[in-house]
Amino acid sequence: MMNDWWFWREWPTPYRRFTTFLFGVAGLLLLSFLGLYAADIIPALGWDVISRGEWIANPLTLFDPDTHSTNLSGDFLLVQQLFRGKPLHIEAAWGYGLLALIGFLFSLGLALISSLSRLWYIVGMTAVVFLLFFFKLDLLQVPFAENRGGLVLTLVLYLPLSYYFHAIKTEVSLFVRMALFAIATVVLGVLVAQFSDPTYPLFFLSQYAVILPIFLILLFVITVAHEPIANLLYVATQSGGKQAVFHYITFTAIYLAYLFISYLHATNTLHWDIYFLDGYVVLAISSILGIWGFRQRADMAKNSLPYRPVGAWMYFLMMIGSWGSLIYFWITANDPLIETVEEVTYMAHMGFGVVFFLYTLSNFYTPMRLGKAVYRVLYKPHRMPFYVFRFMGIIASIAAGYNSSNYPITRTTAGYFNGIADAYWLEEDLTLAQAYYMEGRIFSSVNHRSNYSLASVAIENQRTQNAIQHLAKGVGKNPLPQTFVNLSLMLNDEGKFFDAKFQLEDGTATFPNSGPIANNLGLLYYNTNFLDSAGYYFADAQNSRRSVEEASTNIWSIGAKLNVKVSVDSALDLLYTGNAGQDANLLAWLGQQDQAFALPAPPPFPKDSILSQNDFGRLYNYTLLQLNQPDTAWVNDLHGYTEKLENDPWWERLTLAKAWVDFQALNFVEATKGVARLSLALPSKRGYYENLLGLMSLKIGMPNKAMVHFREAIRENHRPAPIHYVFAQLEAGQFTQARQYLSDLGSTLPSASTTRTKVNLLSEALDWNPASGKELSDQQKHWVIRYRNLYLPPATILEEWQSMGTNDFKALAGLFLWENDPELAPYVQSELSSLPVSTAALAQRIAFSLVAADPDQPDLATHSLTPITPQQKLQQRMAAIGLENGAASAETMKALAAQAPINPDLVQQVTNGLNNDGDTLGAYALIQQAVTFNQWDVELLKTYAIQCIKAGFPALGEKALDDLKLSLPAEEYNTLEAEYREIETLLTPAGFG
Repeated sequence: MMNDWWFWREWPTPYRRFTTFLFGVAGLLLLSFLGLYAADIIPALGWDVISRGEWIANPLTLFDPDTHSTNLSGDFLLVQQLFRGKPLHIEAAWGYGLLALIGFLFSLGLALISSLSRLWYIVGMTAVVFLLFFFKLDLLQVPFAENRGGLVLTLVLYLPLSYYFHAIKTEVSLFVRMALFAIATVVLGVLVAQFSDPTYPLFFLSQYAVILPIFLILLFVITVAHEPIANLLYVATQSGGKQAVFHYITFTAIYLAYLFISYLHATNTLHWDIYFLDGYVVLAISSILGIWGFRQRADMAKNSLPYRPVGAWMYFLMMIGSWGSLIYFWITANDPLIETVEEVTYMAHMGFGVVFFLYTLSNFYTPMRLGKAVYRVLYKPHRMPFYVFRFMGIIASIAAGYNSSNYPITRTTAGYFNGIADAYWLEEDLTLAQAYYMEGRIFSSVNHRSNYSLASVAIENQRTQNAIQHLAKGVGKNPLPQTFVNLSLMLNDEGKFFDAKFQLEDGTATFPNSGPIANNLGLLYYNTNFLDSAGYYFADAQNSRRSVEEASTNIWSIGAKLNVKVSVDSALDLLYTGNAGQDANLLAWLGQQDQAFALPAPPPFPKDSILSQNDFGRLYNYTLLQLNQPDTAWVNDLHGYTEKLENDPWWERLTLAKAWVDFQALNFVEATKGVARLSLALPSKRGYYENLLGLMSLKIGMPNKAMVHFREAIRENHRPAPIHYVFAQLEAGQFTQARQYLSDLGSTLPSASTTRTKVNLLSEALDWNPASGKELSDQQKHWVIRYRNLYLPPATILEEWQSMGTNDFKALAGLFLWENDPELAPYVQSELSSLPVSTAALAQRIAFSLVAADPDQPDLATHSLTPITPQQKLQQRMAAIGLENGAASAETMKALAAQAPINPDLVQQVTNGLNNDGDTLGAYALIQQAVTFNQWDVELLKTYAIQCIKAGFPALGEKALDDLKLSLPAEEYNTLEAEYREIETLLTPAGFG
């Protein structure tokens, strides 16, 4: 029976080639379905990965004044990634593919039917008319298809043509017939596409026409259901032994018993932990065996159904239609139809199997006992006719699977309505989609697809409770991991933690290898700080290819949150190898490590990119780690991201990050503009950002400006602002006002607060009298040296400094004396240079300060020491610019003066250079920006007054002189005014003035 595998190789070339084509298509579709089935790939119900952020503290000392220990928070963003089942997703192309398959089957089928004998032609065309009735063209609102006009149209297209080929032009080849029927089918499709009202009329047509594939699947399953037993007979009898009948009965009994057990398992009646015969594997085996089995059976009907090529092509037509349709049912997750096909496969293979077993024993028992090769005459019965086997097989199949409460026909109807509802879902007609999904649920109340789809509709309509109810029904039978995950997410959002947890635990029991379920269960534990349990489930989720990246991201979130000890090199090796969320967590972890390391830049992406949560986390955390090595290009990229409207969720943090980078890059003007923009745009956080502006101003030596911002922060009730305001007063030399404000502040604070403690310590330092004998802490001594050095004898200041035991405070106080007290500087230099301190930054700051003041040391531009304070960085930058050629140096110095106008000498130098080049207006613009930024700097105001007259703005110059008269000593003011009048005289033409 099976000796000649490629039985069509001797056929005429056109038939041979087309048969090979059909064989290849059928095999490809079969393997494609089994691949999708084994990999559990369901495109209609995929996964969305959602990223959620969590901020962890990362104290920044970037704007921390020397005078106190308040830190600002530059929190790192941790990213956690969870899965959510996608809402129902239907592609129009899937329906078009199904319709193309139906069109091909229809054209080939009509061509084959037209070549049959008269009886089978009538039977075949009757079936075609019956199927055309279900196309329901009238429901597509085609003008000419109303009132059964669509059915009439299809009959006109197909019936005359088929009869013409059957009765008149019988010699026309099958290929020509198929081509003409295909043209008629295309014409029908074009008419529907052009004149129908729906947006996707062909998709609607594919769903109405799905009755044809369903019919073909049923016919195909019945056709091949006995093939496994027929081949067991072949195996048992081909050797011709006397034990053939025993072997055959034994093999068949085992097969049927195992098939029955598998059927009970598939219908959730039996729950043994063994391997069961999968229904689709059984159907696949039968499909392949049937290719040769159908050829053998064709001999019985060679007069009405010639096998070459009509019979062979008819078989491949059924096989292609069955597996192609199953692929569509699978990718659309239409589980009522998928389940029905599987159950019908079991039923048919049991029913037809038992009857075929009886058929063989009835007809061939004696020859089998005699060792005859009965497989050669298997379809030549002499007692029980083959048609009786067919009839009895149908009855036995129905009996094998009969269950009045859940009969396959009801699920088939449910699957049909699901398809119609999909068309309305695609049309975005949620009302009709919901109605048809409800129809599907009426016919099969626990079918997963209808319930999941209804939940998708409810979510679109923002009806969470309805969605929960539908999903709860959806987990009752044939659930998917998405159902458990989505139900858990919604329950958790409703505050029902334990219900959410139980759903995921049920999901892991049903799908023990589902990474998304394990990942989300880990996140539930993570959010309740059961981090050990979270880590366990994340590790489990890493074993799934679908969730390995997301689980790794979440594991590193735990690592960063707990600051677990891992090799820095290992973390750097992982950096930029996974998704951006994992990178964000790795960067957050790296930011908490004490050791130095070289941090590679992240992969570039366009400046106008729309940032996801993951992208933002990586970008932001990287920015925090790179603050001490700012890059101009990086600043520009940050600006590009903030300008993108789609990045509005991250606008605040991106703007703040850019301000930090600008500040470190000595672009103080842009840095303060960015924070000021945040203060104006976010009224609820105005106090925080005004306080931040004050700290920035203090850090760059502008205490008067800092006081303005701290006062605004105090008005906004920002708690840290009052004590900061006191320090700003002290830095500005307003000692008396600071003491009074400090006294008033202390009376308003709770006695147990840390701020009250700091106020008391500072008050003691400011009120300290050397004669009192009261011992101060080293921090208080630092404050005494810094703020009372003008009011105490130098010997007392030096004595207090020498008595300090805490090296860090002693170093800070010594630096102040070294940089601000020429009388005491020589006394502190030697000890300051060798003083051991606790941080590298403080040591570098001391070394740089000592080098900058020593004329015998190498130039700052080439020195290896690292500047720490903004003033030191500016000093080194100016030295480096001085090494450039003249033109480049002037332009660079001008840009620096515009960005960091805190050094009057720098601004004066650039202003003079512009004046010498004849650009007095450019010089005015520069100094005007400088005094706008730092209006309390007397030296800048003096330069501004002189530049006003040089640029031709005498009124502004006179006003500036009047303002300076109030703040300058008389002698200094007179000198300035004399210079001003001299320039005024030189610039005033003769005869004017």
